[in-house]
Amino acid sequence: MNKLTLLLFVLFIPLYSFSQTELDKSLNNISTDLSEKLKAINKKKLVVLYITDINKTQTNTGKYLADAVSLDVLNNPGGFQVFDRDNLDAITGAKKLIAEGYIDAARAKELGQILSVEVIIVGTYTVLSNSIKLTLKALDVSSGFVIAGSARDLPLDADTRALLLPASSVAIEDTTIKHTNRRANTNTPCTSGNGSLRILNRTPGGIQVIVSDVKVDLINNRMSRYELTYIAGSASEVVPELRPGMYYVCLIDPNNNGFGNPVMQTKRIVVEGCKQGQISF
Repeated sequence: MNKLTLLLFVLFIPLYSFSQTELDKSLNNISTDLSEKLKAINKKKLVVLYITDINKTQTNTGKYLADAVSLDVLNNPGGFQVFDRDNLDAITGAKKLIAEGYIDAARAKELGQILSVEVIIVGTYTVLSNSIKLTLKALDVSSGFVIAGSARDLPLDADTRALLLPASSVAIEDTTIKHTNRRANTNTPCTSGNGSLRILNRTPGGIQVIVSDVKVDLINNRMSRYELTYIAGSASEVVPELRPGMYYVCLIDPNNNGFGNPVMQTKRIVVEGCKQGQISF
């Protein structure tokens, strides 16, 4: 190894380590532990079928964890062959098993034949006061028996709290679109072709609002670059320079403690070029 290669290698290690979050590291640890146990018994063809919450409910959190475990096992140097989870929905038998969240010996064998795998990995997670307990089990498709397992505590930090937030299920209200003939508070000509949006707060108290050009998805952090954190009671704020198109305006619960759905109300409005839209809560 020459000096330049050694220098690049030394520099790369700390950069890589800092790029991983504590959640990433914990998921990698449990995936590596399970992978080593399966490698020891020469079981290398597998599928991560599902990870549910403690009530056997399918959640976006479980899907994220299952995808992460799949990728970690695939990248393990043990030479594992991992069935692509993105193709599971196209397979009727697999889709039914995922929906039911239960596998017996007969179903394990049937699924093993359909997917050409030796092992089915399933798991559950439980939210505790200071951590999330993740448990993984590896089922032998020939018998349905558990042949390996692993459990880890995932950190309950900002990443996992965001992961636990459900996708917004609040009904979207189509608003009556109101437009003025000029831009916000200015008589200058419109040269950019963009519009603006005035948000009125008709309540006596302050509100928190997010304006997004995509439907707000707090799990995947799909949030807009246009964000109004606060509008005083009986006041209004203007979001300028919005490209023409549809926008979602979300009223956020200011008392949300990090769990549950913080989106109290969602309205949808079309902003036109060189005009100002108006919406109120």
